[in-house]
Amino acid sequence: MSLASTASSETLQDIMVEAMVKRVIAEMAVKSTKNRTGKSIATEETAPSSETKTRRKNKKSSKGKKKVLSEEVESLLHSENGKMKKKSKSKGKGKARTKVLKQLLDVLESLKIEESAPIPPVVMVKDDIDNSTHSIDLSCIDSVVGSEAFYHNIFHKLGPNRRSSLCIQDASVDTFSDDTEENNSDNDLDFEAAFGPNDMRCLALVSHNGMKATMKDFVIQNKHVLKKFRLTGTNSTMTMLAEVFADEPEIVFGPSCKSGPLGGDAELVALMTSGKLGGILFFQDPMSSHPHQCDIECLVRQAIVHNTLMANTPTTAMSLIEVFKIALMGKGKAQIIPSFFFDLESPTVQSYKNKQASVIKSHA
Repeated sequence: MSLASTASSETLQDIMVEAMVKRVIAEMAVKSTKNRTGKSIATEETAPSSETKTRRKNKKSSKGKKKVLSEEVESLLHSENGKMKKKSKSKGKGKARTKVLKQLLDVLESLKIEESAPIPPVVMVKDDIDNSTHSIDLSCIDSVVGSEAFYHNIFHKLGPNRRSSLCIQDASVDTFSDDTEENNSDNDLDFEAAFGPNDMRCLALVSHNGMKATMKDFVIQNKHVLKKFRLTGTNSTMTMLAEVFADEPEIVFGPSCKSGPLGGDAELVALMTSGKLGGILFFQDPMSSHPHQCDIECLVRQAIVHNTLMANTPTTAMSLIEVFKIALMGKGKAQIIPSFFFDLESPTVQSYKNKQASVIKSHA
């Protein structure tokens, strides 16, 4: 996606100045390692035409902002030029590099004259010393944080299924081109885990009725990670898991609990307090009332009390999957998912225990 077609003139100005200066400095740093001497480096096929210069003169109303940015760039160029001179025996090299940067700034200003002018993906720089031509890639502009291309890149990498679960509300995404097919096919590749399902405590999956379709999509998208755990959950979710993992003979299931309103959430609390539950992915429906609200609150509260890893939203669960990958791949990093291996508790629990001990002592 071309940044020129989406960014405003001012945004384009800021992004181009930053990207071009950084890229050119990097290119010049590489060139400084070569044992060559000379006096000048010139741009090729990038200098503004006489017609462009004429149009630029007529844009006096925009000179204020240009002057500020130009002064910032000049300051940067002066600083970098000083560093280059200290590293090189030839002062001519430092001056030549400064000249190139100034010429690139001229190219930038010529592009700003016409907002519709396309940004060249590559700027060609010719070295008059040995007639060699070097290309400076400006495609890095697309990754500049805050640009529309940056957000479009994230949007595209999420893929349609993840976007469906996340429900992105930004109006700007309506202008992004949709994917023709899932773009995260390589996000759930199978791998050999450092720990077996029976080496860790159970991972519980729970979802309210309004979130069951979202939970099923989530499981399908991340089945190769989830099957590394001993899975448990409430009745309907366990039924769904058995269906999704029907062709996975190595899958290991933990105890199946009853439906939430019939005591399933309370059963999960019992597993947690007895040291058999290491994490919970709980997709709650915030827009509906629940007859077992007290059980839901109990489950969430006990997860906090026992410092158990818990995700209450699809976004948190999606991020947690990446943590699971890091913890299980290679030699494993059990230390980043400690609740699957140790009994934990909130830092405030000890204070509560001390107070309770005082109460008991006072009544002895």
